[in-house]
Amino acid sequence: MNMNEWSSNVNPALEVNPALEVGNQDFCKEFCLLEEMKMTLYMVTVSLLLNIALAEDCPPQWDNFKDDCYYVYQSNWYTYEEAKTVCAGKGGHLLTIDENEEDLYARGLTDSLCKVDLWIGLRNDESAGEWQWDDGSAPSYTNWAAAEPGNGDCGFLSAANVGRWKAAACSKRCGFICEKTREQSQATTIGPCVSVPVGLESGAITDAQMTASSEFPGGYDAPAGRLNNNHYHWATNFGAQTVGQWMQVDLGRPRKVSKVATQGRGYNNAWVSSYNLKYTDDGGNWLYVTDSSGNPKVFQGNTDTNSVVYQELGDDSFTSRYIRFYPVTWVTWLAMRAEIYHSK
Repeated sequence: MNMNEWSSNVNPALEVNPALEVGNQDFCKEFCLLEEMKMTLYMVTVSLLLNIALAEDCPPQWDNFKDDCYYVYQSNWYTYEEAKTVCAGKGGHLLTIDENEEDLYARGLTDSLCKVDLWIGLRNDESAGEWQWDDGSAPSYTNWAAAEPGNGDCGFLSAANVGRWKAAACSKRCGFICEKTREQSQATTIGPCVSVPVGLESGAITDAQMTASSEFPGGYDAPAGRLNNNHYHWATNFGAQTVGQWMQVDLGRPRKVSKVATQGRGYNNAWVSSYNLKYTDDGGNWLYVTDSSGNPKVFQGNTDTNSVVYQELGDDSFTSRYIRFYPVTWVTWLAMRAEIYHSK
């Protein structure tokens, strides 16, 4: 039987109904979309499995994607400039998105974290008349939400728009995503850096560089709060035995602070048993050293009047010019001596 004969003998019941053809096309579209979603899920799953294998190259609490490490700050909210400062103190920069795959990864972070808006390192350079990443490069990839960028000069991942980009005033308070390469992470955590004293004990830090919120009269001012000072110490005045008092050190220039040390006052059983640390570059926007949840980190202080207690900052190391000790708890009197160490 030739093809013509076969065709003429086809059962009409088996012929395609034109009315069903449109329905079949719609089904095909839905099927293809489903297959595309399945493929995307497969690719993301493979990427996550690869990331788990590589995660040991990133510091604790940092996530891994391809060759970079990412940390999401969501508990505390910052202005754009504050976010940049915190991120730089961690040895990184605000997130730069160069491709769709990285954008999908970042959007996944945004969608999974309690619907928090997150700064990325993108801002409008009004002098150049264009949006730029913080390193000065122009975006090669964008994913703005509808009608964006609108008013505002700083970019963020909008939780309400499933992580698509929006613009806002740089004074808006958001979480943010910090990014650094695995090589940078290894350099900041296991590199050949040595912590050396900035000079409170030696006197390299002058008296004029040490101040405090309150000082006990008779020589118990901030400059007396030097490690191993056997004659005096910093102590607050009567009526200032309260949380919120501080001793400040001006390092003279931005330095990578990697360790701190504290002592009690040296006699009569008085010491600070726990404290917070804050830092700033300009003397204005003070930021806490935070824990993995984004809350002010509480450092263990002293348990007697003269022993030295060291705190290695590790992944909490930061780069800044000014640093403050904020006593949280103390015994007998709010009094302490200290040293600060930086990486060289």
